[in-house]
Amino acid sequence: GSLTPKELLTLFNRIEPSGKIRYQRSVLESSPATESLPFVLRLNTVPAAPKAAAPGQPAAQKPAQAAPAETPQPSAARP
Repeated sequence: GSLTPKELLTLFNRIEPSGKIRYQRSVLESSPATESLPFVLRLNTVPAAPKAAAPGQPAAQKPAQAAPAETPQPSAARP
């Protein structure tokens, strides 16, 4: 893509907490404010962190397994 230096700085400031930025700041400083600067945005996937249980709540448990169905006992008195 291409953005103005001010737009690029805004983008970099927003994504900086969650990613790594590689761009020469000297290019931003030496460019006219109206000039569009080219850039490449590359995303890398990372495995999700395990979710922690909220305080005061039990950790997630496995669902209970269904008990085997009981077979009815024959009644003692049959006619």
